[in-house]
Amino acid sequence: MFGPIGDFGGRELEVGFIADALSQKYLVDVCSTSSFSNKSQVFEFNTSLNVFSLNSLLYHKKRMFKMLSYLSYLKNKKVGAKHDYVNNALLKKYFNYDEEIAVVLESLVKGYDAIFVCAQLCSGYVEKSIFYAKKHKLKVFFRTTGLIKDSAYDFITDVDCFIHHSLKNARAIPQESTYRYTIIDQFANNENHLLNLPITVSEEGVSFGVLGRFSEEKGILKLANYLSDSAVELYIAGDGPQKQALVELANEAATFHFLGQLEASELDDFYAKIDVLIIPSLEEAGPLVGLEAMAAGKVIFSTKVGAMEERLTSVSSPFWFSIDNLKTLDLCMSQLKAMQHESVIELRHQLRRIYVEHYKADYIAKQYVKLVSEFLN
Repeated sequence: MFGPIGDFGGRELEVGFIADALSQKYLVDVCSTSSFSNKSQVFEFNTSLNVFSLNSLLYHKKRMFKMLSYLSYLKNKKVGAKHDYVNNALLKKYFNYDEEIAVVLESLVKGYDAIFVCAQLCSGYVEKSIFYAKKHKLKVFFRTTGLIKDSAYDFITDVDCFIHHSLKNARAIPQESTYRYTIIDQFANNENHLLNLPITVSEEGVSFGVLGRFSEEKGILKLANYLSDSAVELYIAGDGPQKQALVELANEAATFHFLGQLEASELDDFYAKIDVLIIPSLEEAGPLVGLEAMAAGKVIFSTKVGAMEERLTSVSSPFWFSIDNLKTLDLCMSQLKAMQHESVIELRHQLRRIYVEHYKADYIAKQYVKLVSEFLN
């Protein structure tokens, strides 16, 4: 498996999960084109997973590379690993780093039967890794991460099978005759805890929550601004460049609760506090929080973003709104308020059933194994 794997994030968790699932049948190694530590979430599902970086392979290639890396390591006050500094200025200037890393990459790729890329189309070394894979007649799988905005890449037709979160993302790539893809969504990493949260309706009023990155495309600040003059109880969790503005807003709004960045162990408490998760994003590939809310049995108010329409296609009463017209959010709230308690509870059970039937970890794992087996066998 191959991609820009660091320490924390959705990609790291997904790579770790896919690698662990495939390792039940195949020998799986993970190569990062980035830097990571032994605290990386890529080890979340299998602590003995064999993970290494492309730069670490180059670092061990020549004694001179080790020496130059060590000098750069000292200059940077010994932060990180020594091999993280192999792409230093001296090596780039006098030893042609790009050419050396290309040799290492080809030597690595040709030793396998298939490569499984987990990255964005524009991620570094993606094109070269696919080129070498096809040169040596390997199968290529590509799990796209993030929203696809540009698909003008020559390697598209060299990929044996793309794996997308949603049809919306799949259709962002022109439907050429040789373009093959399948849809495999995500799952909630803490599903066992979320599936055990009780489903009840509070007599004290409805509480809402937002969870994600505090940035323009996520729409959280815009949503919070809109609700700040209301009496809506809103729990705000996450981190990002708009954090300070949200902190100030939460301090002024009596019914707002700013929780900040949550650890994985704190997600259960967040979902236990809320009745409704609001997804105000302008763009998403998933998002993962949508599946977490389904597992937790929470009502979801969402923009028609990412995979959400496909996830909720069989829901009897989906609540859609537009971040560009927040009066539509008022309509969602009115519709929910008008529902009988029994209907709300049934809706929440329905959302959880959909998750259990289509998105549980063991179900997603089997989909990956089945897909790879079809091509390699």
